[in-house]
Amino acid sequence: MTSSPAAGAPVLGFIGLGLAVLGTVLACIPAVFGVGVAVLLIGFVVSLVGLFRRGTAKWPSIVGMVLAVVGGAIGTIVLVVSLLANLPSPTDPAIPTDAPSTSTQQPTDTPTASAGRPSPEEIADGFAAGVRAGGVTEYDDMLTSTHASVNSSTTPTCPTKRFGSSPLARS
Repeated sequence: MTSSPAAGAPVLGFIGLGLAVLGTVLACIPAVFGVGVAVLLIGFVVSLVGLFRRGTAKWPSIVGMVLAVVGGAIGTIVLVVSLLANLPSPTDPAIPTDAPSTSTQQPTDTPTASAGRPSPEEIADGFAAGVRAGGVTEYDDMLTSTHASVNSSTTPTCPTKRFGSSPLARS
């Protein structure tokens, strides 16, 4: 009777496989890509040594070596894609294209009516015309006094107080 010796536990194969898994995970994180590649290389070498040990199973070593190569490729792709995604574009709004203006123009205290903006008098006239166009004529004295107060230098009376005492507020 001849007996074949029992196959021993592939300790180096499992260590190499574990290092290949850890290296793949680390290589896929761009901040620690270098550490991941180093762990992948160590895992590949340990798996290679485990492959040539006599009397042990070979599958953990083979899987560890394949995973080390594939993990390195995946980690490299992830690193390249993340670097390309973070490149500044030619029209990045965060980068100023013009030099800042050196003129220090102070705002004036008196407002001036520009071509597109109506003056306060024009606003008051437009408001009064809109109210009259709506058929409201019994408050002409209020509209006239509001318009007059805009044009005068005295403090205008509050339209809310005048409205509160009007017949419209009582109804």
